[in-house]
Amino acid sequence: MQRHIILSMCLAGVLLAGCARSTPVPVATTAPATAAPTVGFVEPTTEPSPTPIPRPTYTVQRGTIEDILRFTGQVSAVQYPMTFTQDGIIEKIFVRPGQIIKQGDLIAQLNIEDLQAQLTDAKLNLAQAQRTITQATQAGQLEVRQAELLVEAAQQDLAQAKQPPTALVVAQAQTAVREAQANLDTTKNNYSQAKNQAKSDMERAVANLQTIQEQYGAAVTQLQKAKGDEAKELQAKVDDLKRQMAEAEAAVATAVINYDTARNNEVAAVSDAEAKLDLARAQLNDVLKGPDQFVIAEKERAVRSAEIALAQARQRIQVDPALTTSVESFRNQIKNIEEQIAARQLTAPISGEIVEINVSVGEPVQVGMPVITIFDESRLEIMAETSDMLTDGRTSLPQFNPRQTITITFDRYPGKSFEGSISLAPVPSIDLELEGETPTGTYHFVFDTQGQSFASGDIAEISILLSRRTNALYLPPEAIRTSRSRSTVVVDRGGTEETVEIKTGLVTPDKVEILSGLREGEVVFGEADE
Repeated sequence: MQRHIILSMCLAGVLLAGCARSTPVPVATTAPATAAPTVGFVEPTTEPSPTPIPRPTYTVQRGTIEDILRFTGQVSAVQYPMTFTQDGIIEKIFVRPGQIIKQGDLIAQLNIEDLQAQLTDAKLNLAQAQRTITQATQAGQLEVRQAELLVEAAQQDLAQAKQPPTALVVAQAQTAVREAQANLDTTKNNYSQAKNQAKSDMERAVANLQTIQEQYGAAVTQLQKAKGDEAKELQAKVDDLKRQMAEAEAAVATAVINYDTARNNEVAAVSDAEAKLDLARAQLNDVLKGPDQFVIAEKERAVRSAEIALAQARQRIQVDPALTTSVESFRNQIKNIEEQIAARQLTAPISGEIVEINVSVGEPVQVGMPVITIFDESRLEIMAETSDMLTDGRTSLPQFNPRQTITITFDRYPGKSFEGSISLAPVPSIDLELEGETPTGTYHFVFDTQGQSFASGDIAEISILLSRRTNALYLPPEAIRTSRSRSTVVVDRGGTEETVEIKTGLVTPDKVEILSGLREGEVVFGEADE
């Protein structure tokens, strides 16, 4: 009996094990009432699949991208901080705080002792050069001697003109005629060949164009009747023939130009050769006729002119051009030094009141350092600090165009905009210019009030259009992954993701221009939110 019970329990265990493979049974939590051993089965547990984190998608769009710098400024009476354009030591200050000045008044001056010394030297050099010119006028005998030589030469020409021609002169004149005739014949032959060749080239070009035009017309007729793949092939053929036709037209135009040029060259060259032949013949006739009374009269006039020139040379002394150049050089040097002295002087650009003097006599100043500030309460401007202009994550400012138009709005005039421009910008130091960094300081803007009233302290919203692209592809910045100098996006290729490298252009806070790598309408994945 006990053996039977044990066998039954084993069988039951086998059956229960088989059920456990198909239907999980939770573990028993209470002991059975009988003393017989029980068998418990644990349900296999599985971790739930994590829910995919949704990723944003972005579509490549086409439109206008504008990089607009937006910042705030404050209306104030015009305050003009004056700066030197050179480093130096303050030598003189000609104004005091509270003083009313006029435009053009001298305000301050750097040390100009070195320039004054240079100016003195340049003036001494100029005086010396001028004395040298004065002395050079006493050496006019050279010009007189040259005039005497001209008189002698004119007299020799006159004597030769009165002599009858020698056999050698006649032979030379006859040789000149033969050479001129040979040159004319050669010129006609050479340029005629060039013209005929150009004409032949032109005719071939025209024939080629006509052939292509006929082929193009036939292909267009076939294309109008074709369908499907045949139409595609014919379209490609039409496009190729159209290209060939354009090339052939250009070739015809070039050939026509070449032909016209060849004809014109022939006419000019032949005319020149004929003129030379006519001249040689005329000279031969003159030689054969003997002394020409008209020529003799001309030579006599030449002698008299030379004699007059000699008389004038004896009365006038010609100044050496080198001395004149030297004087002009010293004058230019004096002008340059005076301009440098002016650069070390501050003159008032506007009329107003001196409200601030930041330096004292003897102190060093640098380029761009505010020295004296002029206040003009009759005029208004807008001022903005460089730090307030670095909006939208910008770390530097571009180089503004002084004539660049800016747009300004005010809360007191909602819906109305005003135009303005930059009147004064911080002057960068040499170190900042070399490093390409933005200078710190205050930008000043003037604007058209359009007859409206404003008060100091009014807040202005300023917009400057830095760059603009029309008909451009773009994505938001968050759609693009940037690593070092590479920009990539993950593109949805019909359910398959593909990483594509792109080339970007203009970047704004909300748009990035796509120059290559993507097409309009393509969808890209952004980074999944954690």
